[in-house]
Order: sequence, then C-alpha cells, then structure tokens
Amino acid sequence: REVRHEGDARVFEAEASGLERDLLESFRSVEQRLGAPLIPSAPFRPFDESAIGSVSSVYPLNLFDPTIPHPKETLKAIADRFIDGRGFFHPIIHSGYNAYLTLQVAHALLNEGEIDDAWRIAASIFRQATSSYTFPEAIHPITGGGAMGDGHHGWATAEVVLFLRDCLLREGKGGIELFAGAAPQLMKKSRNLRITDAHTEYGKMSVSLEFQTDNSFNISFASQFFPKSFPNTIDVFLPWRARKISPSSPHHLIATEDLPRGMKIRFSPDVSTALVWIDG
Repeated sequence: REVRHEGDARVFEAEASGLERDLLESFRSVEQRLGAPLIPSAPFRPFDESAIGSVSSVYPLNLFDPTIPHPKETLKAIADRFIDGRGFFHPIIHSGYNAYLTLQVAHALLNEGEIDDAWRIAASIFRQATSSYTFPEAIHPITGGGAMGDGHHGWATAEVVLFLRDCLLREGKGGIELFAGAAPQLMKKSRNLRITDAHTEYGKMSVSLEFQTDNSFNISFASQFFPKSFPNTIDVFLPWRARKISPSSPHHLIATEDLPRGMKIRFSPDVSTALVWIDG
C-alpha cells in the first residue's frame, strides 16, 4: 500500500486474516482439551517447554488483541512452570538453560508491566554471564559452560542489550517512555544516569539525570527528532514520589500520576530541563 500496490496489499490482508481465524479456532479447541487458555507448540501436543515459541507473539511482535488471553496466559505459565533460579531450562535439543529465551520471557513480562518478575528472571541469566559478559547458546546445568550452539552467542548478548534499552528508553503509545522498567538495580538515589544518542523511531535522544542533593536532581533532554515524526509526549517513570517539579517552561509539564512503584511525569516533547525534588 505504501508503494501503491493495492492489489498485493489486499492479497496479504486476506492471507493474514485467514491465518488469524485459524489460530483463534485452534486456541479455542486447545483450551477445551487442556482446560486452560494455553498455546502448546502443536494443537494435539501437551503443554511443555516447546511452547516457548509462542512467547514471540507477546514480545517482540505484540500480535494479538489484548482481549485474547491465550498468549499472555502462555507467557505466565512458562514463567511459573519452566523457569527456576538459573533461567529457562530447555530439555528439547538444547539440554540446558537458554539465555536468549529466558531474556525473551523477561522482556515480554517487562512489556506487560510485570517489572519485578521481569528483573527476577533476567537476573537469573545475568548472574551466569562470563567475564566478557557473553553466554553460550545453552548453559550446561552441571558445569555452567556450554551445552550446545555457539560459545559466544550473539543473539543472547543482543537480548541483554535490548532488555536494558527498553528498561531505560522505549517507544509506546505515541510517545517515549523513560525508565519505565528501571528497577532499583538501575535507579538509586544519588546515582547519576545518562543515555546518549539513543536511536528511536522518532530520531535520536539523549537524557541525563544528575543529583544535586540526595533528594533533588536535574533531568536534561537533548533531542534530534525527525521533522515530521515528533513524539506526542515524553513520560518519565520514577521509583520515588516527586513533591515539586520545576521544568524549563511551565507548559512543558503536562501531568503527573502516582504509581504503585513511584510516579510518572509527563512532559511535552520540547522540554529541555526539569528540576525535581523527591520525598526523602
């Protein structure tokens, strides 16, 4: 459609629509058989570790309408049943703890707002990193070395980078979200934090958070957004409550919202700085 091939676009839409209908029919059939809204790796297979493939429908693809419970229930079941203190153990072919699949589950939970569970699962893999912060494709359950695949698995390392990136900066709901998944491991009082030239779908962005005192900090923004692709808002998530916010201009502060984990501050995309005082 973007390149004016309307006929091809209609063909692909029909194929996608038909595949979605088949999937939903399969989901309903399997739910009746299993007694739960879960997605095994094949319609007549028991629910086992091979179901890990369906996590991709939650992250990174976000394929289904939120009213369809099966993908997210599958994610929760995998996290509960097949992940322990060392990660996701894959007994099929891999025969070890898989770093990138564990981090994919953690990232999916991060996107669902389950921050504590996401970090708990991610930490199970972070603890097993080599001195060069790399991983084998599957970690041997006894030796802690490699069980299969590459010795320094690029996919696994990429998942580490992507997880941490989205904890600190991610696109969502027409804007940019900062620090939405930054658990205490990343944000602590008196610890400065800086993001430099982060690439987003809107262009590049830099952010620095510098403490003036234990209970006050200055947050600065420097953006090079594309001329026709500005974000609607910039949301800053804090693990603390802010008692006073002084932005570079009064109209830059749009709204604040108390959250169970702290506070969200919504700024306009043209904000440059804000001084924030937090509860002691």
